[in-house]
Amino acid sequence: MAEEDVPLDVQVSAIVARLRAGNDVEAADLLDRVHSSLEHTRYWYGTRHERLWHWAHAELTEQQRQRFFSIVANGTASVNEPPTYAQQFNMMKWRMEKAEAEVVALRKASGSGTAS
Repeated sequence: MAEEDVPLDVQVSAIVARLRAGNDVEAADLLDRVHSSLEHTRYWYGTRHERLWHWAHAELTEQQRQRFFSIVANGTASVNEPPTYAQQFNMMKWRMEKAEAEVVALRKASGSGTAS
């Protein structure tokens, strides 16, 4: 069975067990807290998403639904709206991280592997 086929909960439990067996209790506790926080966040947002989805389909007109889901998915009601500062910032951050990863890959491919 490939690792991606194993549920995340099982993978985290195995890692926590290895950390505890290796006497790295602090790291095991931290991983437990992070995983618990992630699960809570998924549940919290999942619940709200389901309620909003059902509300939108039950009470909104087709035009209102299109605007609502466009805002949820893209952050804007229309493709003609200019991006917000936060959207522009996140796009630039993503581009920067992608460029940095490409530089690292190119350095590894060229064999230099050193920073200029």
